[in-house]
Amino acid sequence: MLAEHYEFVIGGDPDRDTIDLAVLDTSAGRVHAHLADSADGPGYDRMLTWAAEHAPGRRIWALEGTGSFAAGLVVVFLDADETVVEVGALKRARGAKNDRIDAIRAGRQALARDEQGAPRAGGLREALRMVFACREGVLVSRTKAINELKSR
Repeated sequence: MLAEHYEFVIGGDPDRDTIDLAVLDTSAGRVHAHLADSADGPGYDRMLTWAAEHAPGRRIWALEGTGSFAAGLVVVFLDADETVVEVGALKRARGAKNDRIDAIRAGRQALARDEQGAPRAGGLREALRMVFACREGVLVSRTKAINELKSR
């Protein structure tokens, strides 16, 4: 479990332009700090500085979407010798999306699991995933077009 090896978990909810982060202590799961910053190089550097200030000691990053919106962030963090794990897409109750709450939930989800998922690797696996996703989209579009033509 994370609490046995780390003092802090930093949950992250990345979007296209921003990333929300929340620092939780692993002993109680209490939130210590929150940050929302830009998803670019200078933003990543500010996140590392912020983490050193608010989560000194042994920390781990629990990020959603390491194969998409957080892919660049993961590369920067791994180059900085940070530990990163992936949490699955968070299921939320009805209502508007709240990035701050989703960042906290990502951290708590990592705390609750016995085994952690490694960030998705790029390369051939990611290329195949994109090919299959594209193929699925084409098939759905084809079916919709045929149904539209037949309905007239």
